Amino acid sequence: MGSGQRQAELWGPGAKLWSEKHESYALNIVDWVLDRIYEGNGAHILDAGCGAGATVAMAVKRGARVTATDVTPEMLEIARQRVPQANFYVADSEALPFADNTFDSVMAMHSLQFTETPLNALHEFKRVSKPNAKIGIAMFGDTAHADFATIGAAVRKLFKTPPNFEGPFSLSPPSKLHGVIQQAGLKILETGDFDMEREFESFEEYWHGQAGTGATRYAVRELGEELVRDTIAGVIAQFTDSQGKITLRNRFHAVIAAKQ
Repeated sequence: MGSGQRQAELWGPGAKLWSEKHESYALNIVDWVLDRIYEGNGAHILDAGCGAGATVAMAVKRGARVTATDVTPEMLEIARQRVPQANFYVADSEALPFADNTFDSVMAMHSLQFTETPLNALHEFKRVSKPNAKIGIAMFGDTAHADFATIGAAVRKLFKTPPNFEGPFSLSPPSKLHGVIQQAGLKILETGDFDMEREFESFEEYWHGQAGTGATRYAVRELGEELVRDTIAGVIAQFTDSQGKITLRNRFHAVIAAKQ
């Protein structure tokens, strides 16, 4: 099974929950990226791995013409309802259905790390973008500064044989991401780190929202809900105050690269 099909099966059932509980987190990074890759005048942007469309809406609001892809039909259905003026395609970033030199710029917000072979996806971004186009990429940064990584590592240890895909942190730390970007023949122009907090009033609120993420759905499917839930509850106690409020701190990393 390819990564696209696997991710679609994991994220599809939780698409609505994702769009309601998680997608708004870290959207200020999208503004930072758009400030650098969108040059105005209705330029044509590819949003690769657009999820439920919040990033697409931000680009369209600026006046961009947007084509967006995702492997999950359920996500794209939500995106189409949110941003009917954009064009959407069910497509894997490793095999984009577009001609060479089509787009003025490309962005991949929190999606590249879920591809099976990120280098292939970056070659595709390079192929479909025009000469000198800018490519904006964002994802989790250094795992030493990501509480979500601490939680994920505890769950990963439950597997007798760890999954052969790494999920949200597959391109962390930033040096790993930079390496594959340069290997694709792209020039890194600028980078940025963003430290953010995410608060939950209770573990129940956290768990309800987490059920909409692909990584948690996979763990529950393979290990059972009780084991995964209890493990996460044990780890998350260190981020919980005396009133039961959870505060998670995470660092994100963004890169602006250019096609040479």
